[in-house]
Amino acid sequence: MDDFYRDQKLKSSTISGILEAFKEPVKNKPGDFILKSRDIPIGYVYSTHVNLEDYVGKQINLVVTKRPSNDFAFPAYYAIDID
Repeated sequence: MDDFYRDQKLKSSTISGILEAFKEPVKNKPGDFILKSRDIPIGYVYSTHVNLEDYVGKQINLVVTKRPSNDFAFPAYYAIDID
């Protein structure tokens, strides 16, 4: 498991914005949160590694890797760390 996260961190990038909960009952939604910049969605975010609930409503920098978005309008990311 540690090797997986180490590998993902090597392939990661950083995105910034305000984190909001995405609790809409949508089938195959690409994340439990959405990151926005000036009210414009940057992408959907989820994580089993970082407790994103603690950062809802806050401006944050996330270390992420891109994931399939299930054909939603914005990209999806897996959060590895908070920068």
